[in-house]
Amino acid sequence: MSKINKITLDGVTYEVEDSTARRMIESTGGDPSAPGANLATLFSAEIAAAPHSGNVWSWIKARITAGNFNGLAVGDSIPFTADGNSYNAEIAGINTYKGYGDTEVGNHIDFITRECHPTAFVMNRANYNNGTTVSPSPWLASDLYARLNSLQQDVPNTTTAGGTPLVNADFRTTGILTTLPQALRDVIVQKRLLLP
Repeated sequence: MSKINKITLDGVTYEVEDSTARRMIESTGGDPSAPGANLATLFSAEIAAAPHSGNVWSWIKARITAGNFNGLAVGDSIPFTADGNSYNAEIAGINTYKGYGDTEVGNHIDFITRECHPTAFVMNRANYNNGTTVSPSPWLASDLYARLNSLQQDVPNTTTAGGTPLVNADFRTTGILTTLPQALRDVIVQKRLLLP
């Protein structure tokens, strides 16, 4: 059995197993108050080995596909840079939706960043949230959906009593998805969400 160690965070002392304390301190560069482990650092040898050859996203995808979550925890993260901004893709859930949906979701990790994009975006260019004749779903018809997914589509531009004039929004080269590192884009998977 491991020894018990104490870690003090923000004036509160916690007792943790030796392996957990060592992992927290070593993987965060000696900062025990960091929210989780940097997986690129913690598993650097495993990531450097073939077939990943240093590609942290290829490594995590292989781990997910194999259902091998050993040593991974909510709060652990993978740092990356997109569009000149630094982010940490933090594990928010492991297999949260496994087996869910009419198209079953397999092994997965849900990542989220605590860091926000430096530019604020609106959902639509106009105060209109009823979808369009092409796409009745307000979200799928929105300017923000097109921007996040680097798409080109017609989006509401103004509201009038006679309808919703549209304007073409083209984010194929400037949208958020296109600014992500290619290695990260290569491993992003979609989940199917049913809307009423």
